[in-house]
Amino acid sequence: MNDDFLRNLRLAVDRLVPSYVAAHNARGNELVDSSDYDAAIAEFNEAIRLTPLVAELYSDRGRAYAAKGDIDRALADFDEAIRLRPQVAEFYSNRGAARRQAGDAEGAMRDYDETIRVDPDSAPAHFNRGNLLMDLERLDEAVTAFDSAVRCNPDFAGSYINRGVAQHLMGHPDAAISDFDCAISADPSEARAYLNRGRAYMDRGEYDLALADFDKAVELQPGNADFYLHRSMAYDRKGEIDRVIDDLNEGLRLDRAAKDEYHPLLAQAHRSRANRLLKRERYSRAVREYGTALKYDPNYAVAYQERGYARIRAGDDRRGLRDFETAARLDPRYYRTFHARGFYYAGKGMIEEAIADFDRAISLERNEAELYEDRGTAHQIRDELGKAIADYTEALRLKPDRASLLFKRGVAYLYDGDNDGAIDDLSRAIELEPQNMEAYHYRGSAYVRRGDNTLAIGDLDRALELDPEFAHSYYTRGLAYGNRGDQDKALSDYDEAIRLNPEDEHYFNSRGIAHYFLDNFDAMMADFGAAIKLNPRYALAYANRGEGHLDDGAYEQAMMDLNRAISLDPANVEAHRNRGKVRLKLGDSEGANSDFQRADRLERSAERITRAPAAGRQGFRSSHCALER
Repeated sequence: MNDDFLRNLRLAVDRLVPSYVAAHNARGNELVDSSDYDAAIAEFNEAIRLTPLVAELYSDRGRAYAAKGDIDRALADFDEAIRLRPQVAEFYSNRGAARRQAGDAEGAMRDYDETIRVDPDSAPAHFNRGNLLMDLERLDEAVTAFDSAVRCNPDFAGSYINRGVAQHLMGHPDAAISDFDCAISADPSEARAYLNRGRAYMDRGEYDLALADFDKAVELQPGNADFYLHRSMAYDRKGEIDRVIDDLNEGLRLDRAAKDEYHPLLAQAHRSRANRLLKRERYSRAVREYGTALKYDPNYAVAYQERGYARIRAGDDRRGLRDFETAARLDPRYYRTFHARGFYYAGKGMIEEAIADFDRAISLERNEAELYEDRGTAHQIRDELGKAIADYTEALRLKPDRASLLFKRGVAYLYDGDNDGAIDDLSRAIELEPQNMEAYHYRGSAYVRRGDNTLAIGDLDRALELDPEFAHSYYTRGLAYGNRGDQDKALSDYDEAIRLNPEDEHYFNSRGIAHYFLDNFDAMMADFGAAIKLNPRYALAYANRGEGHLDDGAYEQAMMDLNRAISLDPANVEAHRNRGKVRLKLGDSEGANSDFQRADRLERSAERITRAPAAGRQGFRSSHCALER
């Protein structure tokens, strides 16, 4: 209270009831400080009744009304105080604060300006004006106002804090931290200074310093829920999810009314903990943790999608799919739900359903390379190679240096007959991933198809260095050796392929061809027979064994094998031609001519031409399944 107030109060005391007014006023201010506003107003009412012309009493009662939220009565009291004593700066400042509280920024600014006109060195006026300018997002002007507040009272921590907040909002964390340092020097017990400095450290990525400040803020005001909330964010950045959850729970305990703010954060924290469990393949625990997240936020579509994945990995496909459906219902534009479900369908061999989900995901998000990659893989499984290549190409537009995409498109080109395209893509994949065994294998396969057998052998050698147990690389290298006429090496590679994988009919068929060139008739026929035993619908093996019977003069057996080969593969040129030869041997010239004509038509139309790549007898054909998928 200022000197004028004391003089007026003494005059009132002398003229009226001396002790009563001072006592009522003192009790009123004490009650305001203890937030008992109704009782404070009652005391001020009594003081005003006794001395209705003391301006300070109206100002003090106005502060009580403002604190209570009764702005109209507060403004009326401040107006009366100003009417009685228009040269008191404090009254304008108080009215400005009430107007700011009521949302009357223009009126508040007029009052703060008038306060400063009356008393240019009023630190509270400059401080309040700075706060109003922050409300109006006029941050440069706010900093200037706080500069004046600091000049008028360099010991008031609040001016440093709010100037620091303005600097922080303007993107000047270093200046902000300097102000918070000054605030702490001015008042080491000011928790808000530690809180805001911690926030600035967070923006600089200095999470340990931020945590130290948040710890201090909590120590100074352990009942402030907001401090726990901010500390939880620092723990989250450091990946300490358990502490995140502890702080959020404590903040919620302190401020139950803030559940709308805390529950989504708790949901996110429990989801983060579930994701960590998921990465560690602890699927059942992850499912439970996602359940906790959904307890706090029942409409959390992302958590449903991720719990669905966790449930499927835990073996609960039915509930996993139900979670995917819920996620899609809650957020039909969240593309990851459809991506995840499509991936599940693809893994189950439900390729049509997978492609439908990938289509939906891509319609929602056209800039995610993985979506095109996975849809391309699904198309490739269905032998829709053109569509697969188109999807891989789009994915590569988005991720031009992704080795896995170059590898997949290279393999698709290979199966589509574009050996040059395959070699280009696989070469780029190898540049990016020099240890990619499969890339060497498939490039070697492309070289075999292109007839570059020496290059093929070099790639397959490298593939086998990287994985000596990969049967198919031995098999494919055997084809390359066979094409070069080195049947002994071809036979050795086929032997190794069969040792590693004795269930592949193509390996036996190709080894049978190698035995043919090495004049091992019995071994040849045994291998063709083994191929047929493994796959009774393997047309090529029947055709080759039939030709063997033809050469051996076993025409009836040759006829049975060749008939079977043609029934399984009516476009097999050599089978028709060899059956024609058998029919000639059996005296059926008409049937023989029919077979020869059919073979010529097939060969001319190139419906299916697969000749032996090695020099020698044309009847035996290397398996075109060297690149078996």
